[in-house]
Order: sequence, then structure tokens, then C-alpha cells
Amino acid sequence: MTEKTESEERLARPLIRLAKLVGVGTDYVGQSDDYHQIDDDVLVAILKALGIDASNDVAIDESIREILDARHERLVPPTILHNLGEDS
Repeated sequence: MTEKTESEERLARPLIRLAKLVGVGTDYVGQSDDYHQIDDDVLVAILKALGIDASNDVAIDESIREILDARHERLVPPTILHNLGEDS
């Protein structure tokens, strides 16, 4: 049986990390139960369409840094607060 998850080596790659940071899938299991990894050029094109530069290693590192910095600048992630009960 073939492993249907990404290897640790692939997961450690900056392009894969960047894609996962923004919610882009990097692999899938097809209809016939075949495992597929999304090619790098496809990931770069998808990230570009999302406005994220992944054109080279330096751009990928900078994009990761910008995303993480933006996340750390918030006190909390976007949140909806709903109070139940009587108005005071």
C-alpha cells in the first residue's frame, strides 16, 4: 500500500510551507485512490493568483515572513462575540 501523505522532506520545503500557511492544498488522493502531489509550478501559479509572490526562494521566504508577521500583529484572530441574556 502506498503512503498517502506528504513526506517530512516535502513538508519541510519552504514552498510547501507557504502554500499550507495560506490554505492551499499541496497534495490529494484522486478518484481511483491514487496519491498525487501538486507540482511546484502549479503551486507558484495558484499563490500568484492569490497575490503571494513565490517566484523564487527569496520571495518565498519574504512571503512567509510577511504572513507570519501579519498574524502576530493581531491580538487575537478575527472573532465574533455574541452575548446571550438580558440587556443591561
